[in-house]
Amino acid sequence: MTNFASDSWTSLRKSDGRPRKLRVCTHEVASMRQARSIMAAQLGQAVPHRLVVHHRDNDHFNNRLENLALVTHWQHWWLHLEGATRIALLKAA
Repeated sequence: MTNFASDSWTSLRKSDGRPRKLRVCTHEVASMRQARSIMAAQLGQAVPHRLVVHHRDNDHFNNRLENLALVTHWQHWWLHLEGATRIALLKAA
């Protein structure tokens, strides 16, 4: 399978048969949408709404496939908790 993000392609072809090239995003929301497109191309189907594309290094402009992870909303919330808050929640449970 082709590694779309590192090859800079979002899909194998456009309507005219040529490969589709990724654009450089300058806006954070557009970059996050592009991350969903990259994951959808990798999965071969749309990313379900119950899943979130998480940027491992917290840089929303780094849409390389190695930097992206599919997680649930709860897992995404847990990943972004500060260390002290996470420890306090674990002690309370």
